[in-house]
Amino acid sequence: PPRRELLRLCPAPPGALRGPRCRPARHRRAGGAVLGLVRALQGENDRALDYYRKSLAEFEAAANKIDQARALSLIGNVYYAQQNYDAALESYRSSLVLREAMDDKPGQADLLIGIGTVYLRERAYTESLDNYNRALAVFQSTDHKTGVANVLSKIADTYLLQGSYIEALNFA
Repeated sequence: PPRRELLRLCPAPPGALRGPRCRPARHRRAGGAVLGLVRALQGENDRALDYYRKSLAEFEAAANKIDQARALSLIGNVYYAQQNYDAALESYRSSLVLREAMDDKPGQADLLIGIGTVYLRERAYTESLDNYNRALAVFQSTDHKTGVANVLSKIADTYLLQGSYIEALNFA
């Protein structure tokens, strides 16, 4: 993701919404995650991954599902930045499973957007649209108007990249 996204200090995947639920204070609970974030901001992705993995192991040992999901998202973000899309997808999907188990709708939608963005980078437009549409359904179910608008824009952009201009107009 662009460097400015990493600067937002939020473990949401690339392309996902940032909002009041994303606070730097959340990272203070997990020292390794903070150090990982610092390393990621410095472009030291391998060291960031080490810190995130250590944090993940601590959260797993403590059965802390929400922070496990966050750590997996952060790991996915680093893999995305490294253009290791298969590993990013694996991390995002693992995080999504946890978010679904917790019924964390905003987290689910953010991850679905992130997964859709990875597929978009790989030019797998059908898979990208599938995930964006799943995120759209989640946002609609929670009446999250900003989320709906964000995903509709991503769907329109995806159709534009495919050259499906008429279809894109249906979502613009």
